Amino acid sequence: MKVKLLHSVLILILFISVIKSQTIYPDLDLMPYPKEVELQNGKFRLTSDFNLSVIGNGDDRIYPAATRMLRRLDGRTGLFFKQDFIKPGIKLDTVQMVIFCERQGSVKLGENESYKLIITESRLEINAVT
Repeated sequence: MKVKLLHSVLILILFISVIKSQTIYPDLDLMPYPKEVELQNGKFRLTSDFNLSVIGNGDDRIYPAATRMLRRLDGRTGLFFKQDFIKPGIKLDTVQMVIFCERQGSVKLGENESYKLIITESRLEINAVT
């Protein structure tokens, strides 16, 4: 009987902590939910002119992944983006999304995969500086 009660209390505590962590900004559908969120005014508007560039020391895996993301976003929105592929060395004059990579990541346990996402009215930035 005591074990069942303890088990029920632990489940209740876990449930409350999960709900509490998601109530800061409940309308943000983010998974996993970030440790820190700071909302500001303004909205980024996605248009058919959307384009993306990778800057820094990203490894060869980031370009196909960024291209897949762009193609999937294109298919889901129906905006038909003008940019087809993300390749090293592409410099765009008016970039709406930039991925900054300080160093090449590695696939191993304990690798720091943290990043900072900044969204303004004119640009999206993912900064993977570790």
